Amino acid sequence: MIYILYSADYELFFGKNFVPESEVLIRPTGELLGTCDELGIRTTLFVDTCCLKRYRELGLTGFPDLAEDQIRAAVAGGHDAQSHLHPHWFHAGIHDGGYGFDASRFLLGRSSENPAECTKLVSGYLGESRRYLEGVIRPVDASYRCMSFRAGGYGLQPNEHLIIQALRDTGYLIDSSIVPGLVSKTDVNEIDYRGVPRQANYWLSARTGLAASAENPGSVFEIPVASWKFSFPGRWPHLVRLRLGNIRRKRAGVTPRGIPIQGFRRQDENAMGDFLRKIFVPQVDYLDLHVDPFHLFEVTRKYLAYHAGSPGDIFFSFNMHPKVLGKQNFEALRTYHRLLTGHYGDSLRSITFREAGNLIRKDGQTGA
Repeated sequence: MIYILYSADYELFFGKNFVPESEVLIRPTGELLGTCDELGIRTTLFVDTCCLKRYRELGLTGFPDLAEDQIRAAVAGGHDAQSHLHPHWFHAGIHDGGYGFDASRFLLGRSSENPAECTKLVSGYLGESRRYLEGVIRPVDASYRCMSFRAGGYGLQPNEHLIIQALRDTGYLIDSSIVPGLVSKTDVNEIDYRGVPRQANYWLSARTGLAASAENPGSVFEIPVASWKFSFPGRWPHLVRLRLGNIRRKRAGVTPRGIPIQGFRRQDENAMGDFLRKIFVPQVDYLDLHVDPFHLFEVTRKYLAYHAGSPGDIFFSFNMHPKVLGKQNFEALRTYHRLLTGHYGDSLRSITFREAGNLIRKDGQTGA
């Protein structure tokens, strides 16, 4: 069986929000959940718990109140919520829709330069995030368990060994941070997933890190965000469709709700160099909802064809970011899901991360 796990990173912009938090996140998430209900999809919200906690610490309770109500309603309606960490929030200042924070602490593995202190901090953050979600959700679902994690910015690096150990120590069963082949180097993020195991799913352990799958099941089960590497000739129809989508958005008067912190370029990079790399160097595209459902389906088709010979079931994730979603994105999701189900039929099923965890435990692959 092939399992697709639709998910959404439930978070604000980190550069600046141009509209109130309810318009940045709550409203588009409501529209996304409605679209998923229409399609018969149950999605998983990866909740940026650090953000909600920081707002409360600063006495800004309106937004976290709305968010927690929406999370509870989503779970009560059959969706799921799991842990997503952006640790820079712990010392962030919030003012006029913008934030002040130490960008060097954006990645979980950079919580401290001291390995022992970093391990302690990471374990503390993960444990607190799990307890927070269970406290929010158990009033509407007493059986809820936080068991899955996605790192902010997909940043399971650096210090992946200690993060994996901390995940295991704090009771997490599943990680979904890895995008196979993705390299991202910005002012705040630095990940390189070119060397991860070439398997559909695998177990992560502190001993092997990301270099190889763990020899024995029972550590942290990886469900990657599916991806594929395309040459420029394979990507150009996609780039044209993205450009046309941007034109339609502008003509419709759609304006951004905010700006991301990861959009900032390193000083040693330049626009011409970026342009040439996109033409001559194959690029990794992955399942993060945009306005081109045909390319998303092509990523999926190639990814699953590559792993067709894998033993057992295949689990893969499709991610979304409600803060950037609008009408065109929801139409793209409808088209993508129609293409997907039309092609794979009964061999494919949409499930939540909570359901995936139950399947993994049921199969006896872990003692968690």
